[in-house]
Amino acid sequence: MEDWRVREKAYNAARQTVEYHREQAALDPEAHVPALIDSLMAQSRCLRELYATDAAIDSATEAVDLLRSLAQARPDAFLPRLATELHDLGRMLGAHRSSEAALAPTAEAVAILRKLVEVNPDAFLPELAASLRHLGTHQRVPNEREAGLASTAESVAIFRQLAAVKPDAFLPELVKGLSWLADHQSKLGQDKELRASRLEEVAVLRKLAEARPGEFRPALAKTLGYIGRFEGGAGWEEPLAFLTEAVAIGRQLVAEGLDTYAPTLALHLNELSRALSWPDQVEASLALAEEAFAVSWQLSPANPADFHRLVEMVLDNLLDLHQVRGSKPEGAVLERINAFKAWRPGERPRPA
Repeated sequence: MEDWRVREKAYNAARQTVEYHREQAALDPEAHVPALIDSLMAQSRCLRELYATDAAIDSATEAVDLLRSLAQARPDAFLPRLATELHDLGRMLGAHRSSEAALAPTAEAVAILRKLVEVNPDAFLPELAASLRHLGTHQRVPNEREAGLASTAESVAIFRQLAAVKPDAFLPELVKGLSWLADHQSKLGQDKELRASRLEEVAVLRKLAEARPGEFRPALAKTLGYIGRFEGGAGWEEPLAFLTEAVAIGRQLVAEGLDTYAPTLALHLNELSRALSWPDQVEASLALAEEAFAVSWQLSPANPADFHRLVEMVLDNLLDLHQVRGSKPEGAVLERINAFKAWRPGERPRPA
């Protein structure tokens, strides 16, 4: 409650500042419109803290409109700020309204940044790459997917160029871009290009995980698991190697206390088990399935339905393998299976 009062107090102060500069700007626009823009953006931030999203968007939109007018008269002074505020407005619209609503301001930011890059590439290339990536995310709607692919590919190309010079600063951004690029390629059915993007993503993540393991090993394991499930253009050996590595890293992460990674580990164990479910590998496959069941059973997600779906998927594979093997679950595994079959999310607490 005290925190909320602090936020309300900050908003009231910002609102009064807006009112003051609005009055002054009516009398002397040249002197007070820049201050009015600053106060409108401060008010927008305060409104977001109060979860008044529509009002926050309106305040930011007014600031952008004023900036646009200033940039027309004094582009050198105000175009960079206009590009930044358009980019941020696009992100806000994308998060709280729709991708379609975010397209226009984000595309305008990109157009401005292209002009700025022509004059000063060192200063504005990173911002152009970031805006292109966000434009690509907003272009995932059906009629914009080809454009989204082009925007994201251009962003990746720029970040690749920047990372070659400053890897510490830009390799993480390159990874984000490659992930979005793969998403576009997947939706457009470009399997060969998708695989190439994921392989490059893994190569970059290996470098990052070597330097900053706590930050990037989870992402490396997840991407390895994704490629391991993707069969296009490869035999079974390479996907199996990726899945095996994903499982090995996942085990380490969970053993080190990263409990939030346990659901992903259970999924990867299950995928590896299914990939090994040949007659001569049934014992190894069954061991992985039992491990996946044990890992998933220990989870207590906030949403019981998520737990139910995960355990159900793992259990289906486990029971199929017992059928292939001509055996039946025993002991604690059987007890958990029976408890799970009797349990329904929402009806009673999760079985122990």
